[in-house]
Amino acid sequence: MKKGIFRIEPNNPGKTLLWLWLKSSLSKMPGEVGIDLAGGGMLNKCFFKTDNYICVDINQIKLDEGKKNYPDAVVVNSTIQEYLDNTKNDADVIICVQTMGVNMLFEHDETFNIIYMMYKKLRVNGNMIFNIGSLGVDINLMEKKLSKFFHGKFQNVDKRFYGAFDSIGISKNLRWEKNEDGSIKKINKYFKTAKDSFFISIFKKFIYSIRSFFSFFIAIIMHFFPPLRTAFGIKKHRIYFCCEKKL
Repeated sequence: MKKGIFRIEPNNPGKTLLWLWLKSSLSKMPGEVGIDLAGGGMLNKCFFKTDNYICVDINQIKLDEGKKNYPDAVVVNSTIQEYLDNTKNDADVIICVQTMGVNMLFEHDETFNIIYMMYKKLRVNGNMIFNIGSLGVDINLMEKKLSKFFHGKFQNVDKRFYGAFDSIGISKNLRWEKNEDGSIKKINKYFKTAKDSFFISIFKKFIYSIRSFFSFFIAIIMHFFPPLRTAFGIKKHRIYFCCEKKL
């Protein structure tokens, strides 16, 4: 069951650009096993072309939400490190997006180690995709370290800096936090409000559609005009890696 064929962030063209790249890259990566690390509610599953899909996340609530939409998915409630350390599944495709250098619940000093573990779990001819943000990570040093590490390990390594029109920093309204046992709980309560009138509801949907259109439009422009992705080098806050065909 596919709940969608594309992802758009209405107020975030930079993140929409990431989804554009992810969809394009994954569409060319068939195989037997695909692993979505920190996959949460499985919003990326519709992009996978592998026969089997495994979603790993520390948030059981989000995994349960995703499982309702994709009952064929295999879910694993675990940290990325624990899963990669203990799984016997080698993969044809592994992705990890919006986590390293982005998510407050991730140990960002583990970034390089996680990428190394992802590489070790790939089969020959396997592919891996990830992005890294600048939260707790020196993104320029990490890019140099990874470029050196990946040399001669894949047929092709595509890396792209971006960050313009992308929300950067720590949200003041975090939805989740860790319990002492490592499980996840919600910390934001969404207060119930009076139901919108028909016309207010239509107006909100109209505004949402307009924002989505402009977010998608700007993302397309950034895709075809690379200098805009970083505001001509000023906002190199994130980097996208697509590593194809492990040697």
